[in-house]
Amino acid sequence: MLATEPGQPESKENSSPLATPTCTEHMFFSGGIVHKIKLLWSYRLGCALCVPAFVLPTALNHAAGCAPLLWSLLVPLTLLQAVAIQFSFTPINNLIGNSVTHDKSGKVNGIGQTLSAIGRALGPAAVQPLLAWCLANGLPMPLDYHLPFLLVAAIAVLTALPTLHLSSLLNQPMRT
Repeated sequence: MLATEPGQPESKENSSPLATPTCTEHMFFSGGIVHKIKLLWSYRLGCALCVPAFVLPTALNHAAGCAPLLWSLLVPLTLLQAVAIQFSFTPINNLIGNSVTHDKSGKVNGIGQTLSAIGRALGPAAVQPLLAWCLANGLPMPLDYHLPFLLVAAIAVLTALPTLHLSSLLNQPMRT
């Protein structure tokens, strides 16, 4: 069931397991930090948190024999992923909006959202063959199932590096 009828409660199968921790984290945690360290540094922090958030889960197969240990490690890592995504995705939208004057912000935000949607649409289809190859190739680490997770962490670092050359003026909206 993809959608519910008007007036019907939303199906639980449509809700994300990260929705509650992400909303809670955004309301009570990230807002204060972003206010203190500003947008550029919060984006860099999010990208830096992506490294352990996406590399450490590959080590969970060593805890697979002990369910309590596995779940006690999986829950904090899932929360770390939610925090990392929140700290990297939200500031980038604000930075894009702050990069132009108010009269051009609609166009720039539209282009940014379009590119984001294309990435979300093509990303799984592009990565699926890589993941399938990594699961079946029989090669040692890092070319086994670790590779997609390592690539996500590397992409996070590579997207944060250009922000080191951006002006801190992007932390505030541009005046016309």
